[in-house]
Amino acid sequence: MTSEDFVSSYFDAWNQRDASGVAGHLAQDGSYFDVPIQQQLTRDDFIAHLKEFFARDRNRYQLVGDICTGENSIAFQYRAVPLDDDNSPGWLGAEFITMQGEAAEKIEDYYQDAKAVRAGNSGIVTQRYAKSGLDEAGLKRVMDGLSQLMLREKVFLDSGLSLPQLAARLDCSVNH
Repeated sequence: MTSEDFVSSYFDAWNQRDASGVAGHLAQDGSYFDVPIQQQLTRDDFIAHLKEFFARDRNRYQLVGDICTGENSIAFQYRAVPLDDDNSPGWLGAEFITMQGEAAEKIEDYYQDAKAVRAGNSGIVTQRYAKSGLDEAGLKRVMDGLSQLMLREKVFLDSGLSLPQLAARLDCSVNH
């Protein structure tokens, strides 16, 4: 299966609201990591989570741009668009997938909170970072820099990149 086939099948399962189909892209011992809320789920927990999510989710998901592949990785950006509003720009997310043969060993999902995007801020600030000392302007600077590194330089493909190296490239502390 090519990475394009994998991603196409993955999007089909999301858009059909098929919890088992989405989670079926994970290896048996694979995991899904929801980065903004710092929640890691096993395959079975991911299915339960998706069933609850699909009960309230009213979006369709579509690929944005190219699928980037590495030796054992796939990365892509997606857009979630409300089913009932074709004029809405929706919101963006990105997934980084570490492959284990034909299945995903780990799926990492990065996205902006849709409510926060509509309110005009990044939506990335969570309770976890409330005491980090980084204000909204500083957070925006770091997130914009990170987005540029991901999109232009595709740093996610560098398996040797460490957190201190990334922080140095963003001109911020490791904690931020």
